[in-house]
Amino acid sequence: AMEAEQRLRDFSLERGRNYRYLRIPESTAGTKLKYVRDDVQGNVTAFHDFEQLLLGLEISPELVETFYRTLASVLLLGEVRFRDNDGVTELEDYEVVGKVANLLKLDEKKFQWALLNYCVIIRGSAERRRHSADEARDARDVLP
Repeated sequence: AMEAEQRLRDFSLERGRNYRYLRIPESTAGTKLKYVRDDVQGNVTAFHDFEQLLLGLEISPELVETFYRTLASVLLLGEVRFRDNDGVTELEDYEVVGKVANLLKLDEKKFQWALLNYCVIIRGSAERRRHSADEARDARDVLP
């Protein structure tokens, strides 16, 4: 629906992009039932209906915009990739992380830190630990 309204750019999304969190696994592609995501025009109509329902509930246009930014950030979060560089986990593409941080109005550096690290409490003190690349991917997938 955002594509139909040409609003993808407003939310740092790309036309025709096969976002990870929207993909249907190949293992189920041949046996799958028709999903809602397969009906583009139906999705546009449903999106407009949903938007009108929100506005009918007197939800402010600003809050609706926040909802859109949050959905876009979830889609983009699935595109964040990690790599192991000599035992140190790094982000592969800082641009995607920057887009997510911008949409959520987060400090980009702190968001990067949160994706790569975690804290544990040991004897009452918080200690920083670095995720492995696999742990960072798992932590990313838990966020949405």
